[in-house]
Amino acid sequence: MNSLGKPLSLADLVRNYLLMGKTSQQQTDLYNDYWLPLERLLPGQLSEFLRDWMQSDQHKSYKVARENNYKELYGAFKEIVSGRSVEALFESFVRFSHSYAIICGLRQTGVARIDQIIADLNVIGVNPAYSYLTEVIAAWEADRLGDGDVINVLTGFRTYILRRRVLGLTQAENKFYPVLGSRLSELFGTKDVLNTLFGQLSSQEYALRLPNDEEMIARFKSMNFYNLGRSRNYPRLLLSMAEEVLTKARPDWEDSKLQLEHIMPQTLNKEWNRSLGPEAEFVHQELVNNVGNLTLIRHNQELGNKEFAVKQEIYAGQSGLQISQNRILDREVWDEKSIRRRQDYLIDIFVEQILVVSSKFKKGSNWSQNNRDNAQYDSRETLNQLIGENIEFVANPMVTAHVVSDSKVQFEGSEWSLGPLTKHLKERSGAKVSKSSNFHGASNWSWDGIKLVDLDI
Repeated sequence: MNSLGKPLSLADLVRNYLLMGKTSQQQTDLYNDYWLPLERLLPGQLSEFLRDWMQSDQHKSYKVARENNYKELYGAFKEIVSGRSVEALFESFVRFSHSYAIICGLRQTGVARIDQIIADLNVIGVNPAYSYLTEVIAAWEADRLGDGDVINVLTGFRTYILRRRVLGLTQAENKFYPVLGSRLSELFGTKDVLNTLFGQLSSQEYALRLPNDEEMIARFKSMNFYNLGRSRNYPRLLLSMAEEVLTKARPDWEDSKLQLEHIMPQTLNKEWNRSLGPEAEFVHQELVNNVGNLTLIRHNQELGNKEFAVKQEIYAGQSGLQISQNRILDREVWDEKSIRRRQDYLIDIFVEQILVVSSKFKKGSNWSQNNRDNAQYDSRETLNQLIGENIEFVANPMVTAHVVSDSKVQFEGSEWSLGPLTKHLKERSGAKVSKSSNFHGASNWSWDGIKLVDLDI
């Protein structure tokens, strides 16, 4: 137990281990010269810091530092540091902590663009990548990467993460980032840091892929943009970044008046039903959370279901940002056509100006396919390359579904996985299907006359 009566943390165990066997004066000097500055720089984060130091030191993934695995991590730590001098370890901790504090947002670099991108990464939530990102900043502080280089690396990494989050991808990332640090030296001295980074990110297994433009566009069009990410941080961040593209100024993230706004409201009143026409219910259900129907405003109260003309006045005034004016103020009515028009406008900004990838990655299959011939069939890889296409139900080719992601298709306004949709269609056709039946979707759907399971694309 520590002085607070709680089980010893990883930080407690490591500190005691490193000071063990030292004289009382040596312990005092080491504590005051090294450990105490670490505690002050990273209050309450030393266990997480030590785990990330281990990942950076070994370029290997370790479990997240939690009470139930402190002892396991401590055992791994002792193996790592066996034979090293205590003083050298403390010096290594201190060096790593300077860059680590920057990545955590506890210190600023003084370079506004670098600090802004790091702030964005922490809004997104990139704790599993702290060890890698700390190595990037350490390389910059050691002059191995210039200002422009580190901005490109951090921007490229932000693009990679946000593209994946839009598609709901996180699989395998925790184990990948520490290993990525072992390839950091490939960025030193290269003429095109960003292309090199994207090459690294697109040479991994399928689960770690860099999503291409076609995936992104299809997903943005079909997704519930309003509920993307933790506490709706991702839509706020993307729209803030779009505002920066338009005006060269980013809205203050901490502004309490900054809010996400549905233009067509979440609840329709009589006025909105009238303006949307006979298809009001369908348009509302289909598009209320579409990216084209959402904007950012500075306002101290909800606009709710105020009529469109009233909202336009507010958007045009001091509450409005440029993002809440473009493709909105020039419309007399806010209907499906208006929402789709603004949707395409915003998607173009997101894909072509914010989450930009080099031309070779825009339509490419951005993952390693070296072992594909020997691998088992993977429907996700197949659907990934059919995003934006229509596929046909083999039993009735007149029935089609639109591929919107590597795991989902859109059918009659709803998103389905292929297996459940196949079962639904067989039941609807009158076929006897038991409740426990499962269907291999790729065997029941085709593209261009070829069953998905037989496609080689």
